[in-house]
Amino acid sequence: MKIISSLFFLLFACVYAAHAQDYKWTMGAEGGPSITGDYGFASNFFGQQQSLNLYFSAGFTGQYYFNEGFSLNTALQYEKKGVSITIVTTDNNGQPNGTIFDSKQLNYLVVPILLRYEFGNTCKLFVNGGPYFGYLVQATGIIKSDDPLLSENSTHDVTSTTNRFDMGLSAGVGLDAPLSSRLVLSFEACANLGLPIFAINPSGHYLPLNETVELLVGIKYRIGENKD
Repeated sequence: MKIISSLFFLLFACVYAAHAQDYKWTMGAEGGPSITGDYGFASNFFGQQQSLNLYFSAGFTGQYYFNEGFSLNTALQYEKKGVSITIVTTDNNGQPNGTIFDSKQLNYLVVPILLRYEFGNTCKLFVNGGPYFGYLVQATGIIKSDDPLLSENSTHDVTSTTNRFDMGLSAGVGLDAPLSSRLVLSFEACANLGLPIFAINPSGHYLPLNETVELLVGIKYRIGENKD
């Protein structure tokens, strides 16, 4: 977590030191709801289909313009992800006894590094894409059951047995609408897909591969003037 935070602030320090005279950067904040799940082993655990979860993402953003169209975007975001499955239990005759709800809630610090292209006059349409890097802050396992034979509900911390790193690809489209000469209101829809490079933990269990769709609303502040 400290390493990711240090890299984030170092990136902006380097950008500012090298290009402060250009005044071609913005900083701001954004957040919004997200729909999360996984496409790994857990999505078919016990032959059950996963349920999508509604969580959120929020954080601070930064943008550096290479020229009028292209820019580099990054952020330090707090993202809540997770997966849940519902298992139907049966008796010896195959008749349903009840259900077990098994979920894992994953809280990450995430740093995306995205190349953006924007076009338009007053309002700017944009597309962006690139990798993201996440560090797991906390993981919580929740089990609930209405089966009279298995009616033991529990909530427990599973951080130590969950892979701490998440890396994948992110892509999005959106709109920047100026509120004034300095303030910009931003809307974005983006999708994030985890890669299997970090999906194996030391005990050999295949962990869920995160996938999210986010709807983000942000406010950005233009620092200095863009001379392009």
